[in-house]
Amino acid sequence: LACQYIHPSDGLLYKFCRADTPEFKVLKRHHQEEIQKLHAQRMMSPPSQQFQLEAAINWKVRNFNNGHPNGDDYYDLHGMTTMGMVSYVQDIVEQMRRTGGTKAWLEVGRGTLSKWIPSDEDPLDE
Repeated sequence: LACQYIHPSDGLLYKFCRADTPEFKVLKRHHQEEIQKLHAQRMMSPPSQQFQLEAAINWKVRNFNNGHPNGDDYYDLHGMTTMGMVSYVQDIVEQMRRTGGTKAWLEVGRGTLSKWIPSDEDPLDE
């Protein structure tokens, strides 16, 4: 099994792998706006509500990938919490094992707390 991390800064590799239609761009922008609102809400919420908002964020990202796939075996992890991303990748790998898949494309973000290194690389490498 192999997971390839890609990011918009990867240039042609990124452009080759992702959907590039005007319709997809509109749907993606709307999705990103919803996720950003949920993250802002989470940051302002008491700890007792943060878990529910994190679950909602991660569910929306998974649901978007299922409903609007960017390509075969392509998963956009932007907006997910670290633990949500780890759980999602574990599920992707398990699905690959069941179906005989050998490669998945994982689009990652830089993360708001990282220094130009995808914040979601380290948990997966362990």
